[in-house]
Amino acid sequence: MIRSALLFLALAVVTASCASRGSRQPKYDIETDDLKQAPTNELCETYGMRQIRVAEIRAEMLRRQLFTPEELNKVDRRSVEVGMSECALLAAFPSEDADIDEPRSRPGSPVIKSYTFQCLAFRLPYCPATVYEVRDGKIVAIFKEN
Repeated sequence: MIRSALLFLALAVVTASCASRGSRQPKYDIETDDLKQAPTNELCETYGMRQIRVAEIRAEMLRRQLFTPEELNKVDRRSVEVGMSECALLAAFPSEDADIDEPRSRPGSPVIKSYTFQCLAFRLPYCPATVYEVRDGKIVAIFKEN
């Protein structure tokens, strides 16, 4: 009885250590880490909040050629349009202010998301709320929420 309990305990410890080793990636810290290592979506989302390292993040987005200078000026004015990237949308508006609908898609089918922003904090094309539909990383439609 004791022998099987010890065997079970040893097996549980080995399984737990294997599960934790290699399965976690270190979290990137946008506030302190080198921006050249930042995931693109984190750069865009952080820029959208306009709170930390704004000039540095803007320069890094241009260095990576995420936007043309004209597109970045639109992002700065919080004015995105059909054809621009999802990253542009995230950089234009704080994603924390959006209701994001991301239905599950089947493998091989387009990834479709919709971001709904209320007119409370920003000038948007449509009030009381504007919906930005994104398909495979590009804005494909902008419309008034029904």
